[in-house]
Amino acid sequence: MKKILYISIIILNFSHLKAQVTTVRDQFSSNLTKKELNFSSDRKLFAIGLNDKLTENYIVVSKNKRGAEGDVLYIDKFTKKNKKKYIKTFTAKFTHSTNLSLSFDPNRMMYKDIDKDGNAEFIYIIKEQESGMESPLKKVSGLVVYKNEEYRMWRDATDNFTTTHFDEKFKELPSEVSSEFIDFWNSLK
Repeated sequence: MKKILYISIIILNFSHLKAQVTTVRDQFSSNLTKKELNFSSDRKLFAIGLNDKLTENYIVVSKNKRGAEGDVLYIDKFTKKNKKKYIKTFTAKFTHSTNLSLSFDPNRMMYKDIDKDGNAEFIYIIKEQESGMESPLKKVSGLVVYKNEEYRMWRDATDNFTTTHFDEKFKELPSEVSSEFIDFWNSLK
């Protein structure tokens, strides 16, 4: 009986390890500078290590300088290609005419290998104010990254944030991938 119990525990542990495809790690991301990874803008807002079954990655959210004429927010993904070198494999850009109008929400994101290909997909949430941090919310966007391509969905103030809109590319996503991200998006408040 004990042997059966031990074998069952071992099998469950191995199946759990096999199911774990993405690992979020910190390592040097909290102290990351442009010298280590040449992210797209001036100020790092957020950085995280994301290992999936096939690759080691860092994702960096950066913005332009405070007081600049406009607001620019970038999301960059860096993938380890050699034993030490990371190269930029993805960049998304958000722009606004007024500085301090774009913000990244680090508490609302999801990483998952939905299509089970060994590469993690993810969604990040970006908020857009009308004209600066103290102004009303104008738009909330969900940036989905699948196979290092961007797909966007959003809700905006024109219809009191009741309807989700999608970019043209969104319909190219496999249905299991799009439905998983739409379910996550709809669960947000």
